[in-house]
Amino acid sequence: MEEKLQEVGVQEVKEVKKPKKKKATPKKVEVKEVKKNRKQIASELRRKMGSIDVEIMNISEMRVSHANKMGVFYFQLEPGESVIVSLEELYEVKQKAKKCFSNHFIILTDVYSEEYTMEDVMEYLGLNSLYKGIDDPNSDFLERMVVDTDEEELEELLKKKDKKEIKRLACKAMYLHHSDENDFTLSRGKEKIFCSALKLDELIK
Repeated sequence: MEEKLQEVGVQEVKEVKKPKKKKATPKKVEVKEVKKNRKQIASELRRKMGSIDVEIMNISEMRVSHANKMGVFYFQLEPGESVIVSLEELYEVKQKAKKCFSNHFIILTDVYSEEYTMEDVMEYLGLNSLYKGIDDPNSDFLERMVVDTDEEELEELLKKKDKKEIKRLACKAMYLHHSDENDFTLSRGKEKIFCSALKLDELIK
């Protein structure tokens, strides 16, 4: 029997390893940010404007105020003062007292929202057309036009303005000249440029 076993031989039994199944790598899902169009943004702002705050500033040379029909003031601002109002209140001001914006009495200086930008709010209020050709309409551009220009630049600037705008700049120049809150002095050269544009003999008395 032993001899037969030797003849036949003992077959070696090898463990057959099953191939491991590869785990499927989950595909990364790219979340693309969907850009909202103007109509969608305007619709959202209309719904949320009571909860969005906006800072405004008086860049004129006089007190600017606005009250609702109940006599409640939304703001009473002296020159250079700022205040925070709701977008809802500001929308009402724009509808009922547009001259506050078109005459450059007040400007928007900040929007308190993580979702909407200054550009969104300006577009919603329809203000962009009022600031064509003005760099940075969200800071005191009237002061920049008067203070940061030399005489030649001011003269060229006034050539592009209508009489109403020139008067606004002249009033701003006079306010800055007489204000104790800054060290600006209107030069005789700039005064003559304003006088020539407005057909006046003098500004400073």
